[in-house]
Amino acid sequence: MIELSTYRFELLRNDKELNLHRGRGEGEESDILVLSPAVEYPAPESLCRLKSVRGAFRLLSLLLQ
Repeated sequence: MIELSTYRFELLRNDKELNLHRGRGEGEESDILVLSPAVEYPAPESLCRLKSVRGAFRLLSLLLQ
């Protein structure tokens, strides 16, 4: 599990549904990307989109191994 409290986050994209952040950890070699809902109570469609993007990232990570 990644300890996110040591990361500084920069907003890369906001499309009113989802936020994309880049996290840079102290002493870490690589950055991380975090995709999160842009509002406190997201629409069900936004959550479905988030799930499909998460699946695509998982597939990409498996292909890159």
